Amino acid sequence: DIVMPAHVIYKDIDPKAPATLSKVIINDIIRKQLNFKKVIISDCITMDALKNIPLDHVINQALAIGFDIVTVSHQSTDTIKSLIKQVQMNSDAAKERLSKLWVKPKNINPRAEIISTELGSKKIIFGTNKAV
Repeated sequence: DIVMPAHVIYKDIDPKAPATLSKVIINDIIRKQLNFKKVIISDCITMDALKNIPLDHVINQALAIGFDIVTVSHQSTDTIKSLIKQVQMNSDAAKERLSKLWVKPKNINPRAEIISTELGSKKIIFGTNKAV
């Protein structure tokens, strides 16, 4: 099972933050009230709803409040590499969930550039499509 919250603001629940950045929605409701222990993945964080927030802040916040996977698209390889360096794993819960995830890439586009980084004993792999 996987959950992908939208980048919308639910004014009656958390009027200050889109669901992607809302501790109330992700941690308090999905993780705690619903007792959801499986994967929470973001929609692409470069979408218009989050365009005025620095990507590294969105990634750090999302991981800190309970996301397992944060998706980023439409960025250059250099930007992805820079984000990897900037992002800090400051949540023990995120570290624990990520340490349990292990996904082997399948059918990678042969034109894709693979970027990898280490997180503890796990390797995180990013694939980016190169221009044809």
